[in-house]
Amino acid sequence: MKKIFLLLILVLISCETTNKQEPTTQLDFPFEPSYQKDWKMGNQENVLLVQNLHKTLLDGEFERVTEFISDTIVMYMGDGSTVSGIDNFKELLAGYKDANLRDYNVGVNFPIISEEGHEWVINWDSVTYDTADGPVRMRYQEAYRISGGKIVRVNQFTKPVVD
Repeated sequence: MKKIFLLLILVLISCETTNKQEPTTQLDFPFEPSYQKDWKMGNQENVLLVQNLHKTLLDGEFERVTEFISDTIVMYMGDGSTVSGIDNFKELLAGYKDANLRDYNVGVNFPIISEEGHEWVINWDSVTYDTADGPVRMRYQEAYRISGGKIVRVNQFTKPVVD
């Protein structure tokens, strides 16, 4: 009986987990963010919203865009231009109807919430599409702001993939 009791104690001691966290050191950053300093992880449903938008576009279902995009959408494009409002956004998409979007790849998708409560999805991805000059493969870094279950802002940075 003593051996069983001793074995039980040893098992319990070995199973004990300690959640010791290293003390956080106050870092002295040389620059202060102008928008938000503190972020926390957000809702994966926002990632699903962005991925469903991309899936719809890849499937050529451009008319379904209003399921994902707010009427007041503002998109800051990778080329420096701005597209405002759902009608202008639909006009932008009309230019991609014959682009044969393909080879879509997601590198990073993660939802975040700013200290002000703004919900964002950060997305790094790439896609190939056809232009008058031939196929182009493009990498994107995009930030989608979500409000009321719709995308209200998009900040986009683009870079062509050079083999």
